[in-house]
Amino acid sequence: MADHDIEQLVVTRSELGDVMLALDEGPLGLTPAREMSAAPRAPAS
Repeated sequence: MADHDIEQLVVTRSELGDVMLALDEGPLGLTPAREMSAAPRAPAS
């Protein structure tokens, strides 16, 4: 699911003060949720 090892899931704030999730990728730093991509989901039945 991720290209790199994830050390922890972090709750942080954006520059605008919004609460957001980020992945702590160790030496690669934090990847904000808005920069993560996911495969499209099928609609719920």
